[in-house]
Amino acid sequence: MESLLAETGSTITVRNGGGVVVGSFPSATSVTAIGSLAYGALGNSVNGFGVTLGLVLRDADSSVTKVDGAESTMVLAVSDGDFDIHSQIHAAASDWDATGVDLVFGANGSGPPEEIEVTSPDYDGIWFDDSPCIKPWGNLDIRCGNGQPECAMAIVDDVANSNTFVIQQTGLPEAMYVNGDVTLDDGVEVQPVARIVYVNGEFFGQEQVPGPFREVHK
Repeated sequence: MESLLAETGSTITVRNGGGVVVGSFPSATSVTAIGSLAYGALGNSVNGFGVTLGLVLRDADSSVTKVDGAESTMVLAVSDGDFDIHSQIHAAASDWDATGVDLVFGANGSGPPEEIEVTSPDYDGIWFDDSPCIKPWGNLDIRCGNGQPECAMAIVDDVANSNTFVIQQTGLPEAMYVNGDVTLDDGVEVQPVARIVYVNGEFFGQEQVPGPFREVHK
């Protein structure tokens, strides 16, 4: 399909090797906006949800959840546009669990999303799944896409996604947490350094770990 605008409160479920692809480069014409995204156990292939021209989880109760417990995994691929998350992950979207979701940015388009929203309090990497405030992703793979030698992606904190009480009491910004590995194409530049991506796995693809990334092992 070339476009998807899901109804508020709706849930798209991907399981048993299912896959959804929205838009294709260069013909995609609109951003994909959805309510919630649920993922389950594998079938004969990987579960996948892929979009071109950006993805918006548009509502306060938009959630990413497992439907088959610990066996649930999915590849979430986003190219171009932005990856906007409006979810309130300790309130209306308190069932959020993206630990089985591997993010792949830039594989299906001209490059990665221009902006990625971070969603968890920046506790300086001292916790991952040890704190209910931290909502990590699985692995992270950022590619320039379509044979481009260089590309750029910004990490932003435009929405207060995490625990409102924590933010109000501490004034902490939000950060991104990756509980697996990070792989970057050589030409990928990630900015700004003021927003941090904490990585609990290994770092691959560039000789030096770029500024926004911090390797923190539990």
